[in-house]
Amino acid sequence: MTSVASVSGSGSIVSSVKRLFICVIFAYINFIVSFYAGEPIKNYFTMLLNSVPMISVPFAGLVVLESALYIFFISLSYRLAGPIYGIVTALLTASFFLLMGPWCGILRPYYFSVFGFVAFIVMGVLVERANGGFANLAFGLVNWAAAAAFGVSKVTPLGVVVFSICAFATGLAADYAARAVSRVVYPHVSRALS
Repeated sequence: MTSVASVSGSGSIVSSVKRLFICVIFAYINFIVSFYAGEPIKNYFTMLLNSVPMISVPFAGLVVLESALYIFFISLSYRLAGPIYGIVTALLTASFFLLMGPWCGILRPYYFSVFGFVAFIVMGVLVERANGGFANLAFGLVNWAAAAAFGVSKVTPLGVVVFSICAFATGLAADYAARAVSRVVYPHVSRALS
């Protein structure tokens, strides 16, 4: 008779649950900090930057400031829990936001929230496959394209260029910060996950 200990993958379920728990915690931190602390800062930043008509884009605060937080925790989740768990964290973060209401409060068209979900999926995939700079850039471009296509807000070409550069820089900085933190934390987490 074969013992349970010798069956392939017997410890992997516990390890996977622990990794999923990391994703849930990081996604929840993303949601709580963004929703309660980041909202006033993001709104002020967006209002301030959109006061210059030539560089007006929707979601400026979201793409430049708040998404850096998302990238930090998605990247940290990927580096601590392993491949695919960064994408899981991105999906969970989007899910927490969509449980509270429509994406960025936009009600028309009613399916606009799908673009927020897609933006998070793209962000998670690019954090794992490329880096946070490209992930944040893609996150912004998905949101701006959706806003322009559905007439949600005015999008200027100069604004897209300026904020694309800012989005890439903040996303890359957040990714490098997550790498630095993961180098310190990983030895302790890897013992707990095994």
